[in-house]
Amino acid sequence: MAVLTAWRIPLLTAFLILPVWTLDSAISSTATQRPPYTEARPGESVSFSCSVSVLDLDGLYVRRKFTQEGDVLFVNKDGILTVKPGYTDRLITTGKLEDVKVTFKALTEGDSGVYVCEYIALDMDTASMKKHETSGTLLLVRGERLQQQQQPCDKDEALKLTPTLMLITAMSAGSVLLLCVMGFIIWQWPRLKKFFAKQRSQSRRQNDTVYEDMRKH
Repeated sequence: MAVLTAWRIPLLTAFLILPVWTLDSAISSTATQRPPYTEARPGESVSFSCSVSVLDLDGLYVRRKFTQEGDVLFVNKDGILTVKPGYTDRLITTGKLEDVKVTFKALTEGDSGVYVCEYIALDMDTASMKKHETSGTLLLVRGERLQQQQQPCDKDEALKLTPTLMLITAMSAGSVLLLCVMGFIIWQWPRLKKFFAKQRSQSRRQNDTVYEDMRKH
């Protein structure tokens, strides 16, 4: 129980922080997805909604990222679904293409991951497909054993760190530290700028003094 709880916290932290440092130009301010985070148990269903403020769409991709990356489904402008193997009979969509609700049924623990909507539309000026990508939804499917909240767990087992957990924890800690360092530098930048300018000014005055002394002798 504690092992899985410890795993979920750094993964959620990494999901919230990493977009700041891995900002993708494809992520569009015109496309939104909600909720950003959802949980479920095996066998249950979850839904997330995607919308975009762009007309004349040519289709919508739902893609899985970071873990087992790949396409999940594609909806063309006529509303026809193409569902990828492994998700057949488990995905349905409702609503219009520009404001669609995606429902994921019969979930398993292996479905945990980040799911991102990506709209595509033909740009008539460049004759190329323009992408409008959302920030995604983090889905965590919890095992049935998590329901037994009051059962004690083995201390050694609870403290065990798998290589994956160690990597995620290190990435989360490193991202937070880097964010703090950059924030401190930005906050102190005016003072640092004045300090270095003062140092350069003093250095020039010292050099001028030495030069004048040499000329006198």
